[in-house]
Amino acid sequence: QTCRTPEEIQRAFAALRKDVEDSIARRMARTEELLVEHFDEDVHARLKLDLQHAQQRLDAITRQFWGLTQWALNKDATFADQELSFHLLRSPMPQVPVGHYQLIRKDQEAPRGYRTYRLGHPLGEHVIAQGKQAATPAREVVFDYSHHSTRISLVEQLKGKRGYLLLQRLRVKSVEEEDHLLFTAATEEGLPLDQETCAKLFLCAGRVEQPVDLAPAQDDRLKADAQQLVRATLDRIMEANNRHFLEAREKLHQWARDMEKSAERELDEAKAKIRELERKARQASTMAEQHEVEREIANWEKRKRDLRQRIFQVEDEIAQKRDRLISALVQKMQQTSQTETLFAIRWRVV
Repeated sequence: QTCRTPEEIQRAFAALRKDVEDSIARRMARTEELLVEHFDEDVHARLKLDLQHAQQRLDAITRQFWGLTQWALNKDATFADQELSFHLLRSPMPQVPVGHYQLIRKDQEAPRGYRTYRLGHPLGEHVIAQGKQAATPAREVVFDYSHHSTRISLVEQLKGKRGYLLLQRLRVKSVEEEDHLLFTAATEEGLPLDQETCAKLFLCAGRVEQPVDLAPAQDDRLKADAQQLVRATLDRIMEANNRHFLEAREKLHQWARDMEKSAERELDEAKAKIRELERKARQASTMAEQHEVEREIANWEKRKRDLRQRIFQVEDEIAQKRDRLISALVQKMQQTSQTETLFAIRWRVV
């Protein structure tokens, strides 16, 4: 309405676009602030929100692997944390050369002059082995939530509190082998912590302080709770195995019904064909025609016998599969388990 030339229209639209883009940018920035302030970091991950830059986000496993790498190579490398790279000064393994390494996420390549570093790299495998072999005597661990970059509401509720924590590895052997990491923890007041809270506690930076001796009463309680957790986990595994067995049995029964119906349907079709041919034979006007029909009847009789034999074979196959299924269930019912204590700590959240 106010512009008279194409140039004026273009300038007006450019100004309008800038105003709208500025407004949207301000709203996006405010929304990001609200998300960072009020929502947990797992919500940020689902929304692909990052405080620095979206493509710099690391999944939980990669974050843990990077932290483990910094610990294991602390004396052998210098780290550029923001770039997720390090310069290996001394190699802990003969086949791993010194030099620059870049932690690579999925669908990425190392920049020029850097070697690729990932979980499956020999150096990465060495780092994981070092972590598994590390001595873990009882210590006090202080978790620094105050300087954590994002919100973790379950840990936030523990700020200023302290307590005890035990981590066990449960290995279960039946048809397959399963490993479970089980946390047992409580505050000094006796309030138990669930598995999710314990796992999120270790997302925060921490420092190891003086050795501790657990009080006998506290030690006994932790061990009793840990044993109860192991029993509950084994019961859940057994229930899951039973559900899988029932589902497999139902699938087997359905397969058996389908196979039997298919074979019986073909047998009924063969019988109907034979009756039709027998009528045709009785109505034959010449001996040659009757002989041809009788030969066809003989072929269908043989097919009928084969189909009956196939039904017996299907029944045998069903019985064999049922026996294998029951055998697998017996193996799962006879599962063995082994429990190993990885570490016990007294924790404090600041």
